[in-house]
Amino acid sequence: MHSQASQNMPRFEGALRQASKPASPSGLCRLRSVLARRFWAATLFCGIGLGIGLTGCVTYLPLDEYNIARAAMEGARDKEAMKFAPNLWFKAEQAYREGEASYRDRRYDKARVMFEQARKLAEEAENAAHLSRFESGEIAP
Repeated sequence: MHSQASQNMPRFEGALRQASKPASPSGLCRLRSVLARRFWAATLFCGIGLGIGLTGCVTYLPLDEYNIARAAMEGARDKEAMKFAPNLWFKAEQAYREGEASYRDRRYDKARVMFEQARKLAEEAENAAHLSRFESGEIAP
């Protein structure tokens, strides 16, 4: 009966003997090699991801557009555009203020568009004021 039961039972002696043996030095070296490769792969992946992430955070600040729009507004103010071309002056001033608000809120794309619009309107207001002053006889050609 004993022999019949042992024939039906799977044999685990080989597995137990294998598990109780200390790991061979070549097995440890292989494990270290695999872990080292995974570590360096993870480090490289994180480094690339961090580099792409930081590069993606770089934004274009519309400083040139801001300064040019401010200069155009000052030029229109000097030509008294608010008196001789009030409609254009109001639109230019409104666009400039909206550009400043967008710049403060760090919405730089919208700020750039608004500064460009303010510059165009301020230049138109300056030209219209100059023409109006000339037509009224206030200034000579």
